[in-house]
This record gives sequence, C-alpha cells and structure tokens, in this order.
Amino acid sequence: MPLDRRAPRQVAVWIWTGMLCMSAAFLVTTLTLAVPPRVAAWATPWLFWVSVAVAAAAVVLSRHLPLRITPRQAGGRPEVVATARLLVGWSLCAGAGAFALLARVASADPRLVGVFVLCQFGVLTLYPSPSRWALMADLPDVPMAGPGRMVR
Repeated sequence: MPLDRRAPRQVAVWIWTGMLCMSAAFLVTTLTLAVPPRVAAWATPWLFWVSVAVAAAAVVLSRHLPLRITPRQAGGRPEVVATARLLVGWSLCAGAGAFALLARVASADPRLVGVFVLCQFGVLTLYPSPSRWALMADLPDVPMAGPGRMVR
C-alpha cells in the first residue's frame, strides 16, 4: 500500500493530541495533590514571575525557532521536516507548562495554573492544520480545487 501524503500529518495530529492529553493529566494530578508549600514565602512570587517569563519566552520561541531548522538538519523529506519543526514548538510550550505546574506544587500558588493554561494555548495554536503543515514542510502553495478550477 503506497504511503499517502496525508498520513504523516495525521500522525502529527495524534502526537499533538497526545501531548495535550498528557498535559491535562499532569494538571489534574497536580491539582489533586494536597501538599503544603515547600518553598519559603519569599520564593512564591519569584517562582510565579520566573514561570511567566519562561512561558512567554517559550510561546514566542515556539513560533520562531522551528522555522530555523533547515531541511537538511531535519532529515530532508518534507514530512520529516514538518514533524520535527512541530515537535520542537510543542515541546517548548509543554516544557514551560510543566515548569509552571511544578512551581505550583512547590509554592501552592494558584496563579501558576493560569501560566500553565497560557502554555497549553501555545500548543493548541500550533495545531498541524494543512496550512501550518505546508509552512513547516516548506511546501509550495498549491491552489485548492474549486468551482471552475481544474487540477492536473
């Protein structure tokens, strides 16, 4: 059976879904933990602001760094390039979200859940849609078939 060009993008959608589900499970786990704060009172605001800075940097970098990965570095084939670039973007946001949740466990600061949500929004907006897939794979724009258009 020949490999369909849509198959790698569908795999990327499953990976994206899995990352979101695992992050949601991590959130539920940290919210159900009933542990007292483990850091000094002065460290709570520090952890919050560091988490905000890390989350903001991760969301911004998740948009710019993946496009700097050259096709040669990612394996050459467009499907591999797109998958590698998307994984880098997702991982940046997911890692920053995990940092926020770990800081919440350490400090019991509920504002850190909001920072986590910001990071997950970054992952959500990197959904591997056909247009994002083409952008990440460096594919040329192919006009879609429509009324009065013939595709050869």
